[in-house]
Amino acid sequence: MTNLDESSDGVYHTQNVFRQLLAAMSEPGRVVAIPPWSPPDPSPFVSPPLASIALTLLDRQVTFATGGSGQQALAAALQTLTWAKAAEPGSPAEYVFIQEPTDAQEIRRFLSPLFAGELLNPGQGALITILVSRVQAVEPTDCPELSRIATRLWRMSGPGIPGTRLVAVSGLEEDWIRRREEMVRDFPMGTDFLLVDHEGHLVGVPRHTTLHQGTREV
Repeated sequence: MTNLDESSDGVYHTQNVFRQLLAAMSEPGRVVAIPPWSPPDPSPFVSPPLASIALTLLDRQVTFATGGSGQQALAAALQTLTWAKAAEPGSPAEYVFIQEPTDAQEIRRFLSPLFAGELLNPGQGALITILVSRVQAVEPTDCPELSRIATRLWRMSGPGIPGTRLVAVSGLEEDWIRRREEMVRDFPMGTDFLLVDHEGHLVGVPRHTTLHQGTREV
């Protein structure tokens, strides 16, 4: 149970968001959209799409950690919003929320065995949600247009992906890909990722997905 107005609108919204999360994780690289919605007590410290995901996933029985811009204020806001408990520093958490990371170090501390689960229970690996500047599905013909913005192309393949998919993401350090690959070498242990932007565009990157820098940097 979360600190959510139990009106039909609020319940319907979190159900809708959950469906989008399932779609994003079952079809990696497919960009889906979180419907616009404002929480009953909006906080200036949490982007609405991030708040929607937190309300959908968190409750009193789970723990979370935060990183990125204003992480302490973000943690306090998520606790108020969801009644979930923030994990103690140096302790694992089931969910991680990172808001607009300014450097690779802010993500790197969560890409450690502490958040990867255990071989006998790989399901304990964390789900890490990162708020980035932009998430966009890409067709090969889109590449010239994308050259005008600061972004990177990622090529994704693996279960749930017919062939390959291209996704453009801005606001995330390139080093993240290398660190993630190190984490998923011990599959089924590892971490899963959700990348969402301020407009609610969302893409899932499960641990079993192969991720490479695109054919060119744009």
